[in-house]
Amino acid sequence: MYLPPSLRVRLSTPAAHTLLILQFLQTFTQPLYMVCGKPIPVPKMAKDHPDFEATVDKIHAQVVEQLQELYDRHKASVGKLLAIW
Repeated sequence: MYLPPSLRVRLSTPAAHTLLILQFLQTFTQPLYMVCGKPIPVPKMAKDHPDFEATVDKIHAQVVEQLQELYDRHKASVGKLLAIW
C-alpha cells in the first residue's frame, strides 16, 4: 500500500514520540515491593451512631499497628530502598 510522504510523516511522528516517552519513563523505573497484612474487620455502622467516633478511632489504631508490624517484619528485605528516602 502506497502512502504519500506527508501522510507517512503524520503517521510516524506520534509513534516515534510515544516510543521516546516510554523509553524515557523506563529509565526511571524502580522495583515495586508490595506486602499484604491480615484483614481488619470493620463493622457496618451509620455515621449518626453514638459509638461511631470510638469505633473509627479503634479501627485507626488497629491499622496503624498493623502497618508498623508489616514495616518491622519486611524492612530488612527492602532496607536498601528505605534508606534512600
